[in-house]
This record gives sequence, C-alpha cells and structure tokens, in this order.
Amino acid sequence: MKLVILVFIFAIKFNISAQPAISWGPEIKVADGLLYSNIRPRVCVSADGNPLVLFGKGTEGYLFVSKGNGSTFETPISILPPNLQTYLSYWTGPDFASAGDTIIAAFKALPFETGKIYIVRSVDGGLTFSDTVRVDSHETGRVWFPAIDMDINGNTLLTYMAHEGTDINPHYIYSKSIDGGLTYSPEIDIDGSVPGEACDCCPAEVVIKGNEEVILYRNNDADIRDIYAIYSSDGGLSFPTYENVDQMNWNINYCPSTGPDGVFVPNGLVTTFASKGSGYNRCYVSNNSTSGGISFVENLMLTPPTNINGKQIYPRIANEGNTLVVAWAEAETSNNEVFCAISTDGTLTQLNDTKHQVNLITTGSQTNPDLVVKGNEIHLVYQDYNSGAVIYRKGTLSGVSLNELEKKTVLYPNPIFQNETIIIEGVENDLILKDVKITNILGELISFEGTISNNRLEIKLDKKIGKGTYRIELSEKHNYSFVVQ
Repeated sequence: MKLVILVFIFAIKFNISAQPAISWGPEIKVADGLLYSNIRPRVCVSADGNPLVLFGKGTEGYLFVSKGNGSTFETPISILPPNLQTYLSYWTGPDFASAGDTIIAAFKALPFETGKIYIVRSVDGGLTFSDTVRVDSHETGRVWFPAIDMDINGNTLLTYMAHEGTDINPHYIYSKSIDGGLTYSPEIDIDGSVPGEACDCCPAEVVIKGNEEVILYRNNDADIRDIYAIYSSDGGLSFPTYENVDQMNWNINYCPSTGPDGVFVPNGLVTTFASKGSGYNRCYVSNNSTSGGISFVENLMLTPPTNINGKQIYPRIANEGNTLVVAWAEAETSNNEVFCAISTDGTLTQLNDTKHQVNLITTGSQTNPDLVVKGNEIHLVYQDYNSGAVIYRKGTLSGVSLNELEKKTVLYPNPIFQNETIIIEGVENDLILKDVKITNILGELISFEGTISNNRLEIKLDKKIGKGTYRIELSEKHNYSFVVQ
C-alpha cells in the first residue's frame, strides 16, 4: 500500500510540473470605486492589444468604459446619454464585444418593464462612443438580458430575453448585424423547439466565429434547469439544432441567476456553467461536437473547494485556439475569491491540473470575473468589494508554444468611409499583393493600392468606389466582408 501511495503522489507532481504557468502582473484599480463603482465588469481588447473595461454604477444606472495603457487605466467615460439609464445587477447587466477597433456595448434601458435594448458603438478603439442604436423590435412586453459577440469581420450576433407581458412566456430572440453594428435585422425567435421555456432570470451568452454561431442559455423544463445551446453553421441564417450541453439535471424550483459562457475551439464548442446538480454548488466545463450540428460529448467538474460545502459561481471562459482559460468565483465559507484554470491542448482534463488564485487582496469578497485571451496574454477583471473598484490583472502564459495558438487576422475599421484605409493586422509578410482580391457583390474585381509590412496590410480603395458590401480574399482561410458607407 505504501508503494502505491508513493507512486500516486509522484504522478501528481510530475503532471503538475509539466503544465503551463501564469505570470501575473500587479492588481490595478480600473477606477476610483467611490466615484465610479464596480458593478459586473466586462472586458474586451482593441486592435492595439490594450484592454477596455465596461462596468456600471449601482442604482444610478450609469455605464462607464475605461481603457488600459499597459500600467494604468484612463479616466472612465460615460457612454450613456444623460437621459438614459441601464438596468444593472451583480448577476446581470450590459455586455461587451470588439473586432479590431470596433467596440460595442449592449444594454437594457430603464424603466425595467418598458425599457428597450440598445447598443452604443466605438470605431476608434474605445476613445469615443456613438449615440444609442435601438436593437430590439419587441414592442410589447419586457426585454432584458442582452448578450453580444462579434467575429473578426465585425459581423455581430445579439440575443435578449423577451416576455409577452409581465413574466409571461420567457424566451430568447436574436438579431444580426452585417455592417459592424450599425444596423440590425428584425428580431427572430429561436428557441421554440426546445422543451420547456427559458429560465426567466438567468442571463444568456452568444458566441460567434466565422460561420459558426451559438446562443447559450439556461432552460427550465419542469424545474430541470440545465444549459442549452442553439447552434448555427450558416452564419446565423438558421439555428436548426440544439443540445443540452450541461447534462447535470439540476432540479430547482427557483431561478439560480447564474448563466453560461462558451468558446469555439478548432474541433467544437466548449462551454462553462454553474450547477448544483451534484448536490453542491460547483462550476463545470463541457465539450461538444459541432460536426453536422451540435452534440454533447462530455462534461467535467472543475477542481472543487477544499471545504465540501464551499461554493463556486459565475464561470467565464476565453481561448486562443486550443488554449483555454476558465475563471470563476469561489467561496470556501463566505467570502468569494477569484480562481482560474488552464488547458493548452483543448482538453477538459487539463483544466483540473492548474488552479490559480487570481486576487492577491483577500479582504472582503472578489467576484464576477471576466477575461479575454490574446496570444499568450490573459486580460482579467473582477469586482472587488473591499475597495469598491474593478480590479484588472494581466497574466502571461508560459509553457505555451506559439504553434499551439491559432493565428488570427483582424480587419478594421468596418464599415469604412469612401476615403478611409482598410487595415488587416496579423497577415504573413510574404503575402503577395497580386494574390489579394477585392470584389463587389456581383463578383467584379475592385482596384486598390496596398502595402505589406510588419504583419500589417494597408489597403487604399479606388476613390470611385461606391457604397455597398465588398469582399476581400487573402487565402482560403482568410476572407472578409466589409461595408463602404
């Protein structure tokens, strides 16, 4: 027996030592908590690689964005007009997405029962934001829980919950934008075929990558409240398949108010969620195939608290190719701390080999994390009850080969004006300009001038080009659509 135990311990140590590590930067306050508060922060990254943080201020319904510059954050800017407030809570609120220097924040306006869904938009990397654009077309009943994502071309998927009256028929609706968030399609109801109804106080999430799109939400089928995914492989033209990506059969007769998150990996969809289906409040990840629709493969409980009665909640996930990082809030007894886990090969089991505590200051509760992974960098924010501020930490992954990271290119701005230059970051310097093609919707070639240097392609279009939608082809894997306005 002693020999078995020694071998077992050695195996664990060897496995952990082989895993990647995170080198964390200092804890940085995004803004003065007394002035700006810290409600439900969300983070995205602009084209220059710097983080932008979206967060709200309590009952006032204010909404702020602050941009980081490497060591500090700039003074937050209010992104709502003076006569408009947003619905905020510690468990739900506005959402945030970026594609290059196009940044979009989506929110539900007050008053609670009649306020609509709007977005505000930046095309200069978050320095300034537009006036509000209404997204929903739901004229009666309540709308709330907006969730948004953008692909690298600026195509946008936005979902929100709708009721046909006060708390009647909770269901999710989606709207699409193909012009970088300027305009949105009429709303489309997408979850009518799923048994039961949407859990009426759990926020949803959307994920978009190329032609793959998914809407994730908590369902309520006779009090079984698992996470469902509704999947599209044709760029959101249809959502023909759905799947229970949770499989915990959590039976609960009230709303748990914690939603899902997810990312597309090269071979499918990975989701994360919280559940008490095992009898304890735990966070999970699930792996799902997207070959010929969506189908559940496996799920895994993340490393639990030492105290069996401890709780985990509010998980979020981000990735770069097969490199996955999950963050969540965890309480051994009462106060929450923020933890994260890593996988570099896209497998779920590796997430249990690395569990890192993110917050250094443990006074009070730290909760509601959000994160973005770019290259080997993690941009992570969370809500700190000790200071009343949003805290940002930058992590650098070591032990991750650049070959394991998916190479991405980013086009911006999108849409453009007729005299603007198109930038595509992340191209190969040996790309030949004569191989780059720009066509209109009829397939006709459009003339342009271009230069390539430092993995950056700059394109100046013919001054005579008309308004409309165009397509750039770099290779079989890198094709873009953009709008000239």
